[in-house]
Amino acid sequence: MVAIGERPVSKSIAREFDELASSYRSECAHGIPMSVHERYGRQLDSLRKKLRSVPTPCRLGDVLRQMGAVDENRLTDALGVQAASENGKLLGEILIDLGWASEQAIRQAAELQAAAYQETEASVVGASRE
Repeated sequence: MVAIGERPVSKSIAREFDELASSYRSECAHGIPMSVHERYGRQLDSLRKKLRSVPTPCRLGDVLRQMGAVDENRLTDALGVQAASENGKLLGEILIDLGWASEQAIRQAAELQAAAYQETEASVVGASRE
């Protein structure tokens, strides 16, 4: 559900983030103590920082827009929410929270983004060999 590159480490981080975020949403639906909220918050923040450090050739919002998963107005609004927030949520999280994109759409966009990164890496490696 997040922006990732194709490096194996980033895939595992993205998978870990997805699993943790899904578990958090599930537990929140049933009510959880503040200490559990805080634990999830710390873990998610750590994973967000790692994901932000992964280079990508295209932005997640652009991929989502090209897929037709979100329109320009909602993307602009979500980016505004992201810029104004102090919680550091990723764009995909915000779109899901607002109900403007599904988890499946975010995952698919992240996979397309990863594929674009892989193509970019392959072309750079190929060009350096010539």
